[in-house]
Parts: sequence; structure tokens; C-alpha cells
Amino acid sequence: MSDSYSYMAFELYNYRPVEDVKYDALLCSNQIGYAPLGSLVWYLKMRDQKTFRRVEEMASQEVLIAGVRFKNSETHLRGFVLSSGERSKGYARFVRDSYSRPYRDFYYVMHFLAYELADKHISARHLGVTHLTGGGRNPYYGSVAKCALEAFIHYHEKFPSSVLAATFTGCCLREGHFSDLGEFRGKIAHEGHVEIEKKEEMVEDQDMLIRIYRPTICR
Repeated sequence: MSDSYSYMAFELYNYRPVEDVKYDALLCSNQIGYAPLGSLVWYLKMRDQKTFRRVEEMASQEVLIAGVRFKNSETHLRGFVLSSGERSKGYARFVRDSYSRPYRDFYYVMHFLAYELADKHISARHLGVTHLTGGGRNPYYGSVAKCALEAFIHYHEKFPSSVLAATFTGCCLREGHFSDLGEFRGKIAHEGHVEIEKKEEMVEDQDMLIRIYRPTICR
């Protein structure tokens, strides 16, 4: 197996490799077939086809991000967050050209919302953060790791009582992606990012409670 597809985990705040991490929620791209959903896909397939079909349905719609909380879980996983990525319909209005690097404000907002959904909707305590830039020709970008860190710091500044922890995890991760995060952490600004206008909806069934954000206007 190629190193680029080996699974690794790095502490989000200290950027050091870790092992045997127990997540109770996962953040993944909703691009099934392209993004490294990995064990989440297999978990959903084993859990029940209804849940998996719901994930596929959200992936095909213009959804920015969705938090899925299981009402009953037979494992430690309480739920997961599905974010738009570069091949998602929810990202389409932000694309400048098909080969451009990721729109930074978009990924900052997606990570910030993911922390909020994991913390307040799923009631998670440890979020596994996979990369959201797709697989194949789009490897993980160090700039997206910076978005994840910046949003994490700002989230805890906004909600200081939160105990949410997070770890980078999944395939396509290398230490080089996080090599300059220590220096970047000391320079994080607070001028904010471009807002993404969105509308919220709740979907509930027998097994899941889903909070969905759809895009309305980008300014």
C-alpha cells in the first residue's frame, strides 16, 4: 500500500503522531467514492442500508454541512459530520476553476461549523477530522490544515466552556502537512472570514437526528 493511502492520526493542536485514538464523532467529506470516508463508510454499510442511503442522498444535494446524531448506537460512535468538498454541489458556487486550490474561507467555515455540530448537536468529546479536499488528484493541502486549526482555536475562544478535542485522521496525511502549524498558531488573526449565508433545517427519523445547513447567498 502506498504511503499516501496509509492511515495516520495527528493531534490537531500539537501536530504529533498518535495511536489508538477513540473518536465518538467523525468529520468527513460527503464525496462518497472520492473522499477518504474510510471506516465511516464501512460502519454505515454494516449498521444499516437506510443510514447509508441517507448519506448518499445528502451527498447528491446542495448541502453545505450536516451533523448526524445516532439515537441509538452499538459502538462508541455517537454520530458524524458530513461537509461539502471540492466535488460537492454545496461547493460549486465557490469554484473559480476546476484546478484551483481550495477556497480558504470556505474550508475555515466548514471546520468551524463542524466543531459546533460535533459539540452541540452530537455531544461529542473527541472529533476525528479527515481531510475534506477529496482523494485521487487532490491530496491533502497544508493550507486546509491551517483552516482546521484556526477554526478550532476560534471555536474554543467563542465557546470557552467546550471540552471538544480533535485529531487529524485518515489517509493521505503526512507530517509535512503540519510542519508549519506551530509558527502559524502564533500568528492567527481575528479579523474574521467571508460569511456564507445559510439556512438550517432539522430532519428526524427513528434512528437519526440530522441538522442540515444549506447555502443561500454567498457574499
